[in-house]
Amino acid sequence: MIPPQLSSTLLHAALAYLNPAEREIVFREGDMVEGRVLKILSGSQAVVRLGGVDLVATTPTKLAEGQNIVGKIESVEPEITISLLRGESARDLKETALMRMLMPSRQPLGAALARLAALDTSGTPAKIRDTLALLVKTIQQALALDFEKLTPDQARELLSRSGLFLESTLKQAALGNLTREGLAAALASDGKAALGKTLTSVEAEIAATLKRAESAKQGEPFAAELRALGNAAKTLREAMNVIELNQLLNAQVKERGAENQPQLFQIPWLDGQEAKTARLYVTPRDGGKGGKGTRKPPTLVFMLEMSALGPVRLDARMEGKTIEGAVYVTAADTADYLRGRLPELAAPLDRLGYAARFTVSTAQRGFVTEELEMRPLVQARGMVDVRA
Repeated sequence: MIPPQLSSTLLHAALAYLNPAEREIVFREGDMVEGRVLKILSGSQAVVRLGGVDLVATTPTKLAEGQNIVGKIESVEPEITISLLRGESARDLKETALMRMLMPSRQPLGAALARLAALDTSGTPAKIRDTLALLVKTIQQALALDFEKLTPDQARELLSRSGLFLESTLKQAALGNLTREGLAAALASDGKAALGKTLTSVEAEIAATLKRAESAKQGEPFAAELRALGNAAKTLREAMNVIELNQLLNAQVKERGAENQPQLFQIPWLDGQEAKTARLYVTPRDGGKGGKGTRKPPTLVFMLEMSALGPVRLDARMEGKTIEGAVYVTAADTADYLRGRLPELAAPLDRLGYAARFTVSTAQRGFVTEELEMRPLVQARGMVDVRA
């Protein structure tokens, strides 16, 4: 993920300290700084405070008094040049840095878990093999889904075990809203908790093995074991990163109250022997306002790729006991097939007391498989997805 160069927002701060005798500070190229606009002098000049120092700055970008600014020092000779970032606080800057750190691990959760399930643990110590085997067994059970027979209760259970809600569970326990027994049960079935516990065990074994190798002053006998442990740690960490990136994206949507921006919930599953990931996007009822101050109904977008049908997208909107939905596929013959099965799709909802109406049509693959969670990265953070 590469942020575009913000060449139009260069801040040229002249080395004109208003109180040079009272302050001493060193600016270094590459440092990140945050500050505030104190006073507007003209259309292109302002007094800014950066790193506790007041400077007279010139900039082609319009600033406002009281505005927070965050930037990276590009050069200090012959003047301080800072590239302003599109963040209003150091927190925004840290979130963007975390996003870039996690982004290389970005992949469907099913793919990350499948790699973990296929991990070769033969070179690891027996106790680590047992720990990894237990984790793999749990993963395989979670992936063994029959989507055609998936019930609402099973779907809720899958989401609760996904790892996306671990911190929320811990918060409820800290607030006293969850008993010790309830917390233990929740952690025992939580995917992120299981990954984190196993990763901690593997990293502790790596440290112990390195210590033994150093004491023996012979690294070669331990090399194969360290490689196996390192590979296990890397695979575990990648799966953790997938969950944490999903959490970060959802947290930003929730905290900023982004209108029409959904939260993402990934459901990994096995299609035959191939691991896949269904994506459920949920825009809650308070995600935006309708016309004349009315509240918009919650919307759902469900995407998955089937071995026979190809990619399928379902957009649904709920209003009371009425559900209106549109199913999109990429092939005309698939659309004809699904139209014939619409009564089967609506029947379970009818039994629950919902009046369901669905349509089926074809659409471009880009729309049917669109990754809706990437929109805020492009719109708000100026990130570009570059792939070979």
